[in-house]
Amino acid sequence: MFLLLIIPLLASGFRVCHVHPNYLFKLHRQEGQYLYLHVAVLGLKCFFSSFVINLIYNSISNNVIIYGRELPDHIAILSGYLIETFNLSVQDGSHLAWYAWVSFVAVAVIPDLWRLASQLKLWRQGISYKAQKSYILEGILSHRPLESFLSTALAAMDVVMLSMDDRKVYVGVVASLGDPSECHGGTEDVVFRPIISGYRCKDHLKVTFTTHYSAVDQNLFIILKQENIISASHFDDAIYQRFQEDHAERDPRAKCCAPPAS
Repeated sequence: MFLLLIIPLLASGFRVCHVHPNYLFKLHRQEGQYLYLHVAVLGLKCFFSSFVINLIYNSISNNVIIYGRELPDHIAILSGYLIETFNLSVQDGSHLAWYAWVSFVAVAVIPDLWRLASQLKLWRQGISYKAQKSYILEGILSHRPLESFLSTALAAMDVVMLSMDDRKVYVGVVASLGDPSECHGGTEDVVFRPIISGYRCKDHLKVTFTTHYSAVDQNLFIILKQENIISASHFDDAIYQRFQEDHAERDPRAKCCAPPAS
């Protein structure tokens, strides 16, 4: 019987990790024995919750009347079927019925209820369903500054400037960070909608913009590798112009180097 308990424990814990965003977004960090232990603990919580729900339902099923009929005794119905079909004793049939119902609710019902309860909690805090993913990611990625910045920019639709390791510079809006999975965090690739782009001079670090995408196609998207981003910041055109004027006043003879090769 103990071996039979392992299957619903791991199955329910596995489902929680895949349907609950708080656990799904962190699943790629866990591996080996820690992953098994984490899944088992979540499964144990599901199994205990399922047992309590079945116990409460079984205790009130004979006392609650809906449309003139009592609630069906699910344990007794399944137990009777098992006893008749497999020629089991009353005690074995009852135990197996309890195991089957508790396992079913733990695997098929509790993980989704857990996810819905979490979404409802965030909704009551004023966080819409569409913004919940970014809100959860922001908390999970708080110790990773670049990913946290990109996640916040995505939620707020801020205009940002990204400097790449090949000296190219992009100004635009973060469109998507991808969906995390059990293998990766989902932020390795950044879907970016550029407004303007250019390059940074390797000698004076001055930014020169060469391409205005809004004049060509406002719905153009590019995919950038996060590992190639060396700096990211909010972009303000007024501040950028002041930097350019200050740079020209300090060294009016300075010439920018050639743009990086495409």
